[in-house]
Amino acid sequence: MKAIAIASFLVDFKRELVQFQGFISFALLAYWVASLWRPLMRKLESSRLERAWFLFCILFGLFIGFVSALSWGTEYILIALSLGLSIGLAMCHATIAVCLFTCLLFLRPWELVDNDDYFLILPKLTFGLCFAHVLLAMARKRRLALTWSRVGTYLILFALWCFLTTFKAGDPAAAQTSYFDTLFKGVFLYLMITNVIPEKTDLRAIVGTVVLTF
Repeated sequence: MKAIAIASFLVDFKRELVQFQGFISFALLAYWVASLWRPLMRKLESSRLERAWFLFCILFGLFIGFVSALSWGTEYILIALSLGLSIGLAMCHATIAVCLFTCLLFLRPWELVDNDDYFLILPKLTFGLCFAHVLLAMARKRRLALTWSRVGTYLILFALWCFLTTFKAGDPAAAQTSYFDTLFKGVFLYLMITNVIPEKTDLRAIVGTVVLTF
């Protein structure tokens, strides 16, 4: 009886946590739109192709949100729509992609809901969106090279050394999974910020994302 009660409590607690993350996701989405309002509006005032892509991303984000809400139920509609619109905006704006990637490193909603395909795809999807923006930024600069510094060199060397230590762990496979799930993503986030974020306004949006997420 005690085990059943504990299991029931954990299920209810996780459900409430996901609902609470819905409020956090909505607050983050509103913050990103408010912080980057001018760059987003410039996309509507630019070429017809870029305007069409922006509108497609918004509609695609709404589609993802509604499909997720139908799958999860009305109690999760806020997080479904917030994540859907966040993904849509992340497709057309690099800073929002970095912000979404940053907040998900901390919120990790896929750990609260077991075996849900929509949640499980979030890490790879956001990582892929960020990587696509890196390639797009390189294409615009017409050079396949990263902005580099001495700090970046030290960070890469440290990350490489940490990866080598996983082979000496008691369970190398588990250690490497943990490495790619934590430290590697942090290094990737650093490279994203130094290569994709163009202005101080965008950097402030990332800092605000970290604060709101915590």
